[in-house]
Amino acid sequence: MSCAEIVNEISLATVIRIKPGRSWRMNPTYVGELRALTSPRGFTGAEILDVLGVEVDGVDIAAGVGEARVLVAVDELSQALLRMGDGEPAAQATIGPGPTELVLEARGPDLLLTLVSLAPPARVLAGGLLVDARKMRSATLHAARGLLLDLLAISPVLSDAPLAQRLGESCAQLARRPTKAARRWPSKEAAARAMVFYPADARRRLESLQLQLPPETVARLRGRNEARFAPLAPHLGQGSLALVRRGAPGLVCEGAPFLILRNLLGEAERLVEAWESGARACRCASASNTTSAGGGYLRWPLARAWSCRRRSASTSSWPSSCSACSSASRRRACAWIGRGSRSGGR
Repeated sequence: MSCAEIVNEISLATVIRIKPGRSWRMNPTYVGELRALTSPRGFTGAEILDVLGVEVDGVDIAAGVGEARVLVAVDELSQALLRMGDGEPAAQATIGPGPTELVLEARGPDLLLTLVSLAPPARVLAGGLLVDARKMRSATLHAARGLLLDLLAISPVLSDAPLAQRLGESCAQLARRPTKAARRWPSKEAAARAMVFYPADARRRLESLQLQLPPETVARLRGRNEARFAPLAPHLGQGSLALVRRGAPGLVCEGAPFLILRNLLGEAERLVEAWESGARACRCASASNTTSAGGGYLRWPLARAWSCRRRSASTSSWPSSCSACSSASRRRACAWIGRGSRSGGR
């Protein structure tokens, strides 16, 4: 089974393993620098890179992600689980470059795992995975303890380093039962919502960006203040987005609207840059490419836009599809993270 096959399928996993790479222990540069240390002062562990596997029923959902700051990643994952053991409904940890975020949400005695890469194009690498919270704590405890023992075996002086102290304390706490049951989240239900955004230029009101948000997605967004240790969790709800011209949808995407909008922002800027530089066409990643299965690519022909530009001295005649995409998605993205106004939606 590939990662793509388990995306967005709810399944209760029976085996979970957190597997830090072990090649760093044999890296002569790392080993030499660690053994040369005479004091733990200044050591953060961020310079040690290796892979971090998250194996669910024999499938490493983080395969191919790349090397992480492995010591820091396991420390973050340990802290995330401890927070959930203190009653928090969700938490997340950076476990790879990009960054790549592992989001954990409480579902009774289980945890719902979602692995998200924010490297362009942002996408969900794996989701809908339920694992036993107790087994997840045990797997993380095993990983943290192994890393700590390996680190101190190479450089005993690091026993007083803040990172080593945190890992040691995390191991002790993970070995105990959680102190509280995680809170239900989102705590309140919400109704579905439809939103429409138009370009700022009144002459281009024929274009619009339309969002359809189901109840669960709206509830996540409204409950974002409750998930204080998982800033990405409120934005992982599903929905649909359409770029519409003259009432007809020109581009329809389904997935996590936050990730789709994030991708649209980046691609709209690339499209404008290509047009301004005189390119005849621009090849962009599809905005719907928000899962590990991928969404292919879109090719935007710019020859007609260039013909219009030569007939007009104004540079304001850049492709209308860019205008709808860029201005509307910018406004929605700003509102989404709480910094914009609600005046654009209805």
